[in-house]
Amino acid sequence: MRLSFAERKFSLSALSLGLGLVVTLSTSTAMAADGCTFTSTNTWATGYCAELRVTNATGSNLQGWTATFQSAPGMTVTSLWNGSWTVEGSLNKVTSQDWNGAVLAGGVATFGFCGTHSGTVIPPVSCTLSGSSGGNTPPPNPPADTQAPSVVTGLSVLAKAPRSVDLAWQPSTDNVGVTGYEVFLSNVSTPVATLTGTSASVTGLTPGTAYTFTVKARDAAGNRSAASSPLTVTTPSPKKLVGYFIRWGVYGRAFYPKTLDTNGTAAKLTHLNYAFGNVVNGKCGILPSPLGDSWADYQMDFDAAKSVDGVADLWSQPLKGNFNQLRKLKAKYPNLKVLISLGGWTWSGGISDAVSTPEKRQAFVQSCIDLYIRGNIPGLPAGAAAGVFDGIDIDWEFPVSGGLVPGRPEDTVNYTAALAEFRRQLDAVRPGLQLSIATPSAPGNYSKIELGRVHAYLDHLNVMTYDMHGAWDSKANFHSALYNQTANPDKARRDSTQEAVQGHLAAGVPASKLVVGVPFYGRGWQGTQAGPAGDGLYQSTWGAAWGNSDDVTTGATGLFDYFYIRNVLESTGVKRRHPEAQVPYIYNPSTGLWLSYDDPVSMGVKGDYILNNNLGGAMIWELSGDDPQGSLLTALKSKLNP
Repeated sequence: MRLSFAERKFSLSALSLGLGLVVTLSTSTAMAADGCTFTSTNTWATGYCAELRVTNATGSNLQGWTATFQSAPGMTVTSLWNGSWTVEGSLNKVTSQDWNGAVLAGGVATFGFCGTHSGTVIPPVSCTLSGSSGGNTPPPNPPADTQAPSVVTGLSVLAKAPRSVDLAWQPSTDNVGVTGYEVFLSNVSTPVATLTGTSASVTGLTPGTAYTFTVKARDAAGNRSAASSPLTVTTPSPKKLVGYFIRWGVYGRAFYPKTLDTNGTAAKLTHLNYAFGNVVNGKCGILPSPLGDSWADYQMDFDAAKSVDGVADLWSQPLKGNFNQLRKLKAKYPNLKVLISLGGWTWSGGISDAVSTPEKRQAFVQSCIDLYIRGNIPGLPAGAAAGVFDGIDIDWEFPVSGGLVPGRPEDTVNYTAALAEFRRQLDAVRPGLQLSIATPSAPGNYSKIELGRVHAYLDHLNVMTYDMHGAWDSKANFHSALYNQTANPDKARRDSTQEAVQGHLAAGVPASKLVVGVPFYGRGWQGTQAGPAGDGLYQSTWGAAWGNSDDVTTGATGLFDYFYIRNVLESTGVKRRHPEAQVPYIYNPSTGLWLSYDDPVSMGVKGDYILNNNLGGAMIWELSGDDPQGSLLTALKSKLNP
C-alpha cells in the first residue's frame, strides 16, 4: 500500500527541471504588524520558512529582549533559531540568546523559524518587543556559523508507485541546529523537495523509470551538508486494468461507450476488451443475428446525449454504432488500449476448425486483422473502421475440452501455432499491436494450452478466475474465492484464484504477464439448506436462483450484478466474509437464497494479492455490473495504480 504524507507532499509546479519534475521555491516580504517585517524565505505545498524582524520601539536600548507574536489562522511554527521559543496555542514567545540580547533604540531583533500552513503563507497578526533597559553598547555580531550539518544517512524507500516515490532518512546533527533538508535528483542542481522533516514524497515521476536521489541537510546560516549516499529507485510500471465491454449493453442496460467516460471508468482502465467477435466459416465476420450484431457494432445511431463527444451521428456517415463511439473514446483517452475479443462462451465453436491447418490459420488471422485492425468492413468504404482497435484478445472456451462445441486433441498444438501466426501478422502491420488471450481457471482446461510456449507471443493472459461454481452445481459454493478453504467439499478441484495463478506460474508463464480475473457479478442458488453453521455454505440447493442479469451470451440463471446485490440483496440477507476464501457471501434464511460475490473490500484484498505476487494486473468481467459510484473498479485502481 502506498503511504500518505499529508504534510510532506509537494506541488512541483513552478520551475521545470527537464525531467517531468518541477519545484516551487519562493521568497516574499510583507509587513506583519507595526514595527515588524515578515519575510518568507522558502515555501512549499504545506510548509514554509521565514524571518521576522522586530523593531525596538520602546525608546530605550535593551539588554535582553522578548518578542511576542500571534500566528495567523492556519499557520503553525515547528522550529525556531536565534532565540529561545515557547508556544501556547497560536501565541509564540521568543527570548534573546546571550549573543543577540542587546538592541539599540530603533534597532531590530531578528530570528527565523519554519512551520506549516493550510494553503497560504500569512504574516503574524500581532507582534511586540519588550525587555530590560540597558546602556548604549551596540549588540555584538553573532558568532559566525561556518559548520555544516552532518551528512544525511539511512536514505531509504518507504513506498513507491508508478508516478511517485516516498523517501525517509535519519536526522542530521549540527552545532547550532538543522533547519531543513533538500532532496535532489542526480544531475539536477535544484532540489525537487525542500522540507523540515525527515521524509518526503516526490511526485510527477514517469512509470518504469530509474531515479537516483540524494538528500542534503541545511542550517540557519545556509550551510549545507555534503550529499547523502545515492539511492536509486525504479518506479513500477502501471498494473494492467482490463475491462470487458459487452456490445449488448446498449440495449436493455443503456450502457454505452459514453458511460465509460461519464462514470470515470475509461480514465481508470488501461485496456478495454470489446465482447465479442464471431468466427464463422473459418473467418472473422460481423453478420446479422444470431451470428453477430452489426447494428450494435457499426450501424446504430447515437444521438448527441449518448455520444462520447456530444456530437450526434449523421445518417450519411459510413461508420456509426459502438465502433465509432469507441474511436471517440480513444481520442479522449489516448492511453486506453481497445481490443476486439474473439469467441466467448457462445462464439468459440468456430475457432477449432479455423486453426486446424497452416493454410486455415493464415487465412483466419488475415481475416481478423483485415476486419478489425485495418477496419475493412464489408459494405463500407475501405478502412472505415480503422483506428478503432489496438489489438486482438482471443477468448477460446476451450481448446480440447470444448464448451458449447466439442474440442479435439490437436487443438493444443494448433492453438500455439495460431497465436504465433497472430503475432507475426500483427507485428507486420504495426509494432505495438496487442495480443492477449483469456485462459480458464480449472486445471483440466488450462493444462490443454501450452502456456509455457504461448506466453512468448502474448502481451498478457487474462485468467478467468470466476465461475468456479455456478448453476451446474447442486451445492452452494464460492464462484471466485481467492484461497481454497479447509472445509470445502470440492477442495480437490483446486477452485480458487490462488491455485489457478500458481498453476499458470508452474506452467512457465511469467508473473508479470498474468492478469487476474475478477467478477463484477455474483452467482446465487435458491432453496439452500441452512446447514450446521446456519449460513447455507456448501449445502444442498434447489438449483440456481433467478438473477437480475441479462447476460444473453449464456442465458444462465443465478447471475446477479454487483449494483443489484449492493442495492437490494445486502439489505435482505445476512452478509458474512469467509476468513479463508477472503470473499463475502449472503444467506437469506427465509428464502434460502445463497449468494457468492465480490465487494470493494475483497477487491482490495485481491489487489494486494496481485501486488504482493508481482502479477500483471486485474481483468474485469464485466464493466456494466459495477454500481453507479464505480465502487469495485475504484477499489482495484486504488490498490494497483494509485
